[in-house]
Amino acid sequence: MGILRRLDTVTRAILRNLARRPWRAAISILAIAAAVATVVIGRFMFDAVNALMAVHFGAAEREDVTVVFNETRSAGVMASLRQLPAVLRVEPFRAMPALIRAGHREKRVSVLALRPSATLRQLIDARRRRIDVPPEGLVLTRKLARILGVVEGDRVIVEQLDGRRRQFTAAVARLSDEPIGMNGYMDADALAGILGEDAAVSGAVLQVDANREAALFASLKRTPAIAAVSIRSATLASIRDIMDRSFILMTVVMTGFGIVLVAGVVYNSIRIALSERGNELASLRVLGFTRVEVGQLLLGEQALLTLLAIPAGCALGALLCRLLVPAFDRELFRLPYTLTSATFGFASLVTLGSATLAGCIVAGRIAGLDLIGVLKSRE
Repeated sequence: MGILRRLDTVTRAILRNLARRPWRAAISILAIAAAVATVVIGRFMFDAVNALMAVHFGAAEREDVTVVFNETRSAGVMASLRQLPAVLRVEPFRAMPALIRAGHREKRVSVLALRPSATLRQLIDARRRRIDVPPEGLVLTRKLARILGVVEGDRVIVEQLDGRRRQFTAAVARLSDEPIGMNGYMDADALAGILGEDAAVSGAVLQVDANREAALFASLKRTPAIAAVSIRSATLASIRDIMDRSFILMTVVMTGFGIVLVAGVVYNSIRIALSERGNELASLRVLGFTRVEVGQLLLGEQALLTLLAIPAGCALGALLCRLLVPAFDRELFRLPYTLTSATFGFASLVTLGSATLAGCIVAGRIAGLDLIGVLKSRE
């Protein structure tokens, strides 16, 4: 097609040299791509944790404060909570410790009874859409359903572990996708009817005025009926602190590996090319090529390989991250598969920076080419 004839001399020389050694070029691309993938994996943890926090605390649990009573109480206690300072909205819940059985499999979990009108704590699917609590049946988190080996429509045995310790059978109506914890969910009126309770509640979730939180917390501390108080902002700060301390070191280590790998590959490739083609490059200098043109010929090859390796490395990193997701599918939390453009951009910048540093280290040797020795050579 005549494309090569339209290119300048240096570019044609680079492409011809790569075509003569395709396996060497492929191995260099693979090594640099592995370095890019290493950096992507290190940054993946931050993307996954941020997505987990956004799903759980942005869509599923949106309350500001959670209050747990020291024992189940009647629904009339909600009126007292609404009168506390800074409280804007109150939604009660009933938390029943239970043993759920499906065949020979069983799991101790908490069954939360919610009201259909609840908006502060709600169930979500894989696309972060709200799931309405069904009037009958049980909603299980997907992780719990896998442990019990059940799907939608199957029936399970629920044994109450507090109060009257009643046992009943319920159908699995839906599966939810909360990324933290494992629970069962039922309609509050349906569970109260099964247990013979008069709308008993174990606690409540509150939406509060942030400017008056201090007065609310002081009132809660003076209330003997309240056994525990969970503050959303404090929980978020604690989780982020734990995750940051756990993953920052990993990210630093993985990024360091990526920098060393890229710099090593590029540096060795340029040194090998310089030792193999030293006479050729010196001959070009004698024939009138400038030092910049000779440098472009030597470094341009590695620059092209690096640019080709970056998208391949991003794709490889994304694949490896997907393979890592099952390793973080635990009972306590499940990391979602999430990669942002910032992660790919960071990996690309690290790779380009490392390759540039290695190239600059070797570039100084171009000035030391032995031009006199080439002129004396009989080749």
